[in-house]
Amino acid sequence: MTKCPPAIHPLLIAPFPTLVLYSRNLHAVEASEILMPAAISLGVALIALAALRACRLDAPRAALIVSAGLLLCFSFSLGVKLESRLGIGGRAAREWLALGAEALAMASVVGFVLRKPDLARSSTGACNAAALALAGLSVAGIVSGTLGDRGASPPEVAARPVPAISPGSGRLPDVYFLVLDAYGRSDVLKEVYGFDNSGFLGRLERKGFVVARRGRSNYCQTALSLAATLNLRYLDDLAGSRSEGRLPLRRLISDNAAFRAFRGAGYRVVTFASGFDATESLRADLTLAPPGTLGTFHALVADRTPLWLLLGKRAEHAPHGQHRARILKVFDELPAASHPSDSPTLTFAHVVAPHPPFVFGADGRDVSAREGAYTLNDSEGWCRLEGHGGPDGYAARYREQVEYITSRVEDAVDRILASSPAPPIILIQGDHGPGSHFDSGDDRPNDLRERMTILNACYLPEGARGQIHDAITPVNTLRVVLDACLGSKLGTLVDRSYYSAYQTPYVFIDVTDEVEK
Repeated sequence: MTKCPPAIHPLLIAPFPTLVLYSRNLHAVEASEILMPAAISLGVALIALAALRACRLDAPRAALIVSAGLLLCFSFSLGVKLESRLGIGGRAAREWLALGAEALAMASVVGFVLRKPDLARSSTGACNAAALALAGLSVAGIVSGTLGDRGASPPEVAARPVPAISPGSGRLPDVYFLVLDAYGRSDVLKEVYGFDNSGFLGRLERKGFVVARRGRSNYCQTALSLAATLNLRYLDDLAGSRSEGRLPLRRLISDNAAFRAFRGAGYRVVTFASGFDATESLRADLTLAPPGTLGTFHALVADRTPLWLLLGKRAEHAPHGQHRARILKVFDELPAASHPSDSPTLTFAHVVAPHPPFVFGADGRDVSAREGAYTLNDSEGWCRLEGHGGPDGYAARYREQVEYITSRVEDAVDRILASSPAPPIILIQGDHGPGSHFDSGDDRPNDLRERMTILNACYLPEGARGQIHDAITPVNTLRVVLDACLGSKLGTLVDRSYYSAYQTPYVFIDVTDEVEK
């Protein structure tokens, strides 16, 4: 009898789905993020193998059963998508049907393997080779993608220097910085989306806010915008690179000059979980997150399995539910984030709303059931998804979500002002505008007025309010705050706006004149 090779294929298949996901997202995901899900998958495989061996099953059959179980487990989301394409039931019904089909398939595999011990033994070599090929292909994809994207290497984007500061005597003001993803300018919201927020802006102004009525963004993509804003300058050292990699931006956001400057003045830094990779890794003294929420990449891995459905926590842990929970956490706890503390506090919250996914109705009710697949895609990426209704669907759902978000912002502002022992600083701005007709894949600038114009409202010490002119851009917001509060001498930069396509984020096209028209 030919000697059977060791059955190692389950140990190769276990990390394979995680590696595939990473290979598709390596431009935005740190390599360290694959360790936990890969280790968990490997641990589950080892435990299952040990349990089957304890039941006196020989190694080849135990390995074949475990490999089949792993493949079926990670194919769960594919089954749900297939049923969606076939128009079968609602989301919950499709998930339970997919789980039932997988259970039936697994039972068939187990029965077959138990009846055919010789087949398991004779197929071990082929299974090992196939698993090795799959693992090799995923690793090759990772290596190829990494080596093929040298255009924006980390040395080019070393952390920005901290501005010199000389804070005065007395307690420094608490600072609240709220970034509302894709919150557009008032005139655009009214013309394009039929939403009039002039009453909201008027009430902010009566409270002492300065509203930049011609506010616009510096960049049309979130990571670009936040990297510039938090580092107090434009991304000129990346300009012209053909790379699509976003890890340099993520690192600039994580270890940014603004946070380091505030820390140097004795501030405590508090942030909120966002669900967006670049702002999930901020270096903060405290990060507030709803219990049980996962980072974006880990959630992608878990959502490809029936894990939450089996635990009876699908609604709680499904991506849409986690997205709602993160946003609600910000508005529920933002006003109290700086209390109690003996030190002044910088509280930063990146709220991925009114940007898709659209999970809030105008009254705050959960409307995520009509969203289908979870995605952070905006503009044409969201519009292309089945059942989303194209630009008209985007506009209708955006209008509902922006109405609810606006009401929560106003409530949070009132609570901050009422609970602050001394006048705080409050910054509320969009990172870019919405995009019902914006095509992020187009090399040519498009839909600029909608995409590049934003909400920008600031509550500042009286002496600094004159620095917030009508068309100020986010790159200057914190420069004004640092000069006013920490005694830096940064001054302001010329306000410019740049377009770049998603696949070439650093090929900047100056569109300032077009946006200002």
